[in-house]
Amino acid sequence: MLASTVIAGVVLVQDCQPVEVRSAIGLILSALLGIPLGVLLLARGNQHVVQSILGILILGFSIPSLTVGAPRRMHEDHSGWLLGCGFLSGVMGGAYGMNGPPLDIYGALRRWTPQHFRRTLQG
Repeated sequence: MLASTVIAGVVLVQDCQPVEVRSAIGLILSALLGIPLGVLLLARGNQHVVQSILGILILGFSIPSLTVGAPRRMHEDHSGWLLGCGFLSGVMGGAYGMNGPPLDIYGALRRWTPQHFRRTLQG
């Protein structure tokens, strides 16, 4: 965790570009609400069911981006998508240690460049 924090700081210093603070705060706060549910799912859930849910979530995030032409585009934060993606990120992070897919969806909807996406999430 300490190494991850140091790396995030180095990335932010190297980029020296603005971070989407509002988006980052919204994603973080909603993820914090989802983490306990994810931990509960991990601790008390049936292992096969938990793994099946993970597979369904990954497919649910992957198939539309692979099959649909141009994804929707949000020019500014949309509270429903922001809170939903952040919450799912927290659940998946708490249960599987893998919070990336919902955050990837949000970044794709906002059409952030890879550098902008990295800066905002590291921030």
